Amino acid sequence: MSPRVLGPLSIVLLSSMLALGACARRQPHEAPVISPRADTQAATDDEPAAPLPLLAGAAKVDITPIAGVPLGGHAIEGGIGYGLWTRLWARAIYIEDAAGEPLVLVIADLWAMPAGLADDVVERVREHHGLKQLGRAQVLIAATHTHHSPSNYTSSRLYNRGASNTMGYDPELRDFLARRLAQAIAEAAGAAQPARLRLESATIPGVARNRSLPPFLENPEAAGVLATNADLETCPDYPREVEGVDPCQAVDPTLTTLRIEDLEGRALAVAAFFAAHPTTMVNLTDAYNGDFFAIATAAAEARLAATSAEAGGPTIADPVVALFNGPQGDISPNWEEQGPPAARELGARL
Repeated sequence: MSPRVLGPLSIVLLSSMLALGACARRQPHEAPVISPRADTQAATDDEPAAPLPLLAGAAKVDITPIAGVPLGGHAIEGGIGYGLWTRLWARAIYIEDAAGEPLVLVIADLWAMPAGLADDVVERVREHHGLKQLGRAQVLIAATHTHHSPSNYTSSRLYNRGASNTMGYDPELRDFLARRLAQAIAEAAGAAQPARLRLESATIPGVARNRSLPPFLENPEAAGVLATNADLETCPDYPREVEGVDPCQAVDPTLTTLRIEDLEGRALAVAAFFAAHPTTMVNLTDAYNGDFFAIATAAAEARLAATSAEAGGPTIADPVVALFNGPQGDISPNWEEQGPPAARELGARL
């Protein structure tokens, strides 16, 4: 698909859509916007004000906890984070339109994002970092759903009892995550500069497969999905639950990207969207890691940095690739055998 350059008016609609309907308007009780815009051109009697570009910035902050925290997502079959295979990150993208309306997209290498933690993060951003323009409605915070991230920090007693192999609630971990996520948002806002957006999409075959075909076929859209994906790469070695239906074709293979670039066309960040359960690593892997999503984002960030350097001019330091998971419940990564090789292979492909 050819890239589309989005203007200031498009960002409000697009951001709302990407944020799953989150409202991008300030609520009446919230403080007035304090914009990070440092230099604007005012109107005069002789000349109208020049149109202002979007502002955008991005940042990533390490959220890897200390060793010894139970890992969330596999319940009693999960491990303990005694070491790490990849670091865990919070990635934040701050976007502000010409009217000063902000939107923040945050993705964290965590197995879940409880509403209480998200609320704490926004409160901390407003009160500790002074970003009064950000209310809860302007901030989308999500988790990649890696099963090798810390547990026992949620707002739910049920999940604190059953999401890992150890029951209980860890308030220090909860506070640590809130502080680091808020820091990522504050750094992204502080890095905001004139920017433009490009929306693109691509088909990525062979990365994901449907692990539960009978329920999938009950969906009224199933026949259309299979027809659309008829020429998609198949999973010849994966057992067939249903004769004639290939698991690698019973998926949405679309990778959607929102590229944020400076006015010279150099990438500042990418918000990417793809649906797959990040379970390439074995359940009892006793090491923190972001699974194959972490491999994909690290490779993409390195490639963007190299491309920026090759283009010449001012180098964009540390482009951020924020990979958001989609409707991934029954969509597994297409591994033959779980482990680091599968994570590397599928991450590199994505």
